[in-house]
Amino acid sequence: MSKVFLIVPTRGNTPFATPHLGSAMMTASLKQAGHEVKVYDYAYLRGDERSWPALRTELEAFRPQLVGVSVYTSSVSAALNIARQARELLHVPVVAGGPHTTLNPDRMIAQDCIDTVVVGDGEIVLPQIAADPAKYAKQIVAGGQVEVKALPMADFSSFYRHDRIRSYPLMTSRGCPFHCSFCTVHTVTSRKWRPREMDSVFAELDAAVAQFPKLLTIEVHDDCPTTDVKRFKQFLRGIIDRRLNAALSVANIRADTVDEELVDLLIQAGSRSICIAAEHGNPQVFEFIGKSEKLEDIERAARIIKRKGAKLRLCFVIGLPKDNLTRIRDSIRLARKLNPSLIYWNMAHPFRHTRIREWYETNGGTIRDDDDHSSYVEPSLTCDEPIVSTPDFTAEQRKRAKFLCVVETDQYRLRDDGLRKLFSIAWNYGYTWAAVRSVARKVLGLSYH
Repeated sequence: MSKVFLIVPTRGNTPFATPHLGSAMMTASLKQAGHEVKVYDYAYLRGDERSWPALRTELEAFRPQLVGVSVYTSSVSAALNIARQARELLHVPVVAGGPHTTLNPDRMIAQDCIDTVVVGDGEIVLPQIAADPAKYAKQIVAGGQVEVKALPMADFSSFYRHDRIRSYPLMTSRGCPFHCSFCTVHTVTSRKWRPREMDSVFAELDAAVAQFPKLLTIEVHDDCPTTDVKRFKQFLRGIIDRRLNAALSVANIRADTVDEELVDLLIQAGSRSICIAAEHGNPQVFEFIGKSEKLEDIERAARIIKRKGAKLRLCFVIGLPKDNLTRIRDSIRLARKLNPSLIYWNMAHPFRHTRIREWYETNGGTIRDDDDHSSYVEPSLTCDEPIVSTPDFTAEQRKRAKFLCVVETDQYRLRDDGLRKLFSIAWNYGYTWAAVRSVARKVLGLSYH
């Protein structure tokens, strides 16, 4: 059996608090097959620990026979640089996996520092590769759709400095049956929704609480946790019964599954805020997404969440097919109408194998290389250079739209961006009065609603 060292780089000094669930799942499967595992996850490391000298020390101490690197689109260069350094240091094969690798296996296998590429679920194939790396040299290996009921529980005990874990990522299901035009889930995991046995979910949760008594948050990382809303409510009741001393965070709640009972259960289970994906306020743009929802569902869910006293968060996407500098104002109007506590103004990213990429390619869109790009942004006046542009919504207009959206809804940190930066951009884009109004609201503590 082999010694396997898994590495999860991040983009620059991007702060995360949650360890990498995929690596914990891989660790459990590798150990079950008899391999020895060490994980170096940049997510919750600090300062110099996020440096090559610190990582090199751990690699030299462990002396693995195989190195695995998780690659995300936002951290391609960092991942490849680490892969290259690890290969030169240890002279062992390097396996690449993760979402970016699954979407771009041809580009990844062409890298001289990558020996094997894993596409999709890797829990079954990675132990096989670890047993005989030479057999899979310069190959793209398909993981297929793993039956999650058969997988062992996630294992974080091999993570470097796992004693620091304060947020625990939990998977209760994998896959999503819906067909959103911008989503990569059908390629990265699959449209087949695969739930875990609820007894197994709670067994893992109980073990996590015992192992990490200082946990502050439980994070549900399902692709679509409310696919079976009755089942998810059962999960929430189990959380409530356990009276955990931790908050609950749930991503990807569909608006059309929100009802008063669900919101009540989320609040009782420890959810301090509830996030739904509004995506866009313009009916034509929204319809093309193919969410199998209506804008009325978004508004109804938002009203319930706020009426129940939970904090509402919304996600919007700027630059989807059929969007432009005029139609984005419909998103601003919807955001102001719903008046959430926080808004994520993300930029459209036409990943490979998505319907929006096909639309842009057919309708004259210009798509540039997305290595190291992030479309998901914290509240900020600026964004990465847009990945895509069209004749009626240029890259410069998309950046203007991002600025307008965050200023009209006050979704930026004045202490971080500063007045000089704010008004410099506002003057350049012709939105000075919007900036003045926003600063006045912030100074006076007023709402835009």
